[in-house]
Amino acid sequence: MSEIEKIGQIVKAGTVGLQKPISGLARRSLADLIKLDRDPELLRLVEIIKRSNRWEERVRAWQKVRKMGPLIRGWEASLKDLINNADGWAGIFAAESFSAHVCCEEEAVPVLIATLEATLDLRRYDWARMACGAIGQYIRLSGKLIEKAVPVLIRALDSDDHNVRGYAARTLGKWGPLSRAAIYKLWKLLNRTDDPMKASYFEVLQKIDPSIKNSLDALTAALRDPDPDIRIKILADVASKGKAAAKALPRLLILSGDDSPSVRRFLAFSLGQIRFATSEVIATLRTLANDIEPSVRLAASHALIRFGVDTEHHLNFLILGLNSKDRTLRLMSAGALRETGHLNRRLSISSLKKALKTENDEEIQETIKRAINHLKKGWPKFLKMLSNREQSP
Repeated sequence: MSEIEKIGQIVKAGTVGLQKPISGLARRSLADLIKLDRDPELLRLVEIIKRSNRWEERVRAWQKVRKMGPLIRGWEASLKDLINNADGWAGIFAAESFSAHVCCEEEAVPVLIATLEATLDLRRYDWARMACGAIGQYIRLSGKLIEKAVPVLIRALDSDDHNVRGYAARTLGKWGPLSRAAIYKLWKLLNRTDDPMKASYFEVLQKIDPSIKNSLDALTAALRDPDPDIRIKILADVASKGKAAAKALPRLLILSGDDSPSVRRFLAFSLGQIRFATSEVIATLRTLANDIEPSVRLAASHALIRFGVDTEHHLNFLILGLNSKDRTLRLMSAGALRETGHLNRRLSISSLKKALKTENDEEIQETIKRAINHLKKGWPKFLKMLSNREQSP
């Protein structure tokens, strides 16, 4: 079976629930009415689209039907019949023809979405471009149809074909704020050095959210994404910028009330990475240090140690985490002590060695060993640093 045939079968299977089949008797009666009520040339071309085994002949018939448009007698009804009662490619041709004249979106858009999914799966980017462009003809769609189309178009932004990415981005931009879920993916594309569509991506981002003025704005605007995993990825990306991300802090701090404990934990980690100690940052970390979720408290303690806030208290909290029943807490504690344990080197090393004797998890064992070795090797450097500070005028 060829890829073209597979696309047709996938689309047919994916839209079968949307079709409106009729009984054999009703179909025969309808066929008789169709012959009386429709343009003869249209009927001839539709029959070719519906029944021909020759691909080129079907394509030529589709192109002619497409040009005819809704002013031709019976055009709309004939194409709806193709979607409901013919094979997958007949439905695709009909849906694309509807989009060319920006009509019948309820019938056309679901077929075009299924077409885009199938062509992306099979890497048939020629037809994927067609599907993206056809969906993009509909600037005004119901919220329900946009909700179905946006995730597939976001997936198209991952395509290897920059033209597919460009068509998908432009379509998303036409729907403005309703395409907010695409902001993070568009930001990633904006930062690709090898993408010729970068200028288009920025224009699309501004159509989705006019407050976006630069790359960092786009990244932090995506923090409203409903997917907590996306919010976590964004926090990691912001944290990687260090103090350069200071302008993003107001939007980041809002996440201290996020419903996801994982997001709150990564917020604490990110604030520690950015290391911009405003009063608002410290207050937020202190709030997170009293969070209901232990892993959030631990991450906040780690960050507060980095800022030199109540270091003894928070270092002791990290050490207590080594004895937790929760594997994640033990792993986090060992990793954090590798960095901060020098503040009480003897207590940290002895606590790590004690934890190592009872730890059965191999990954945590290795993390503890690395922390001990790091604290031992780093001690002379730490003493030298303190000495230099004391000798400074």
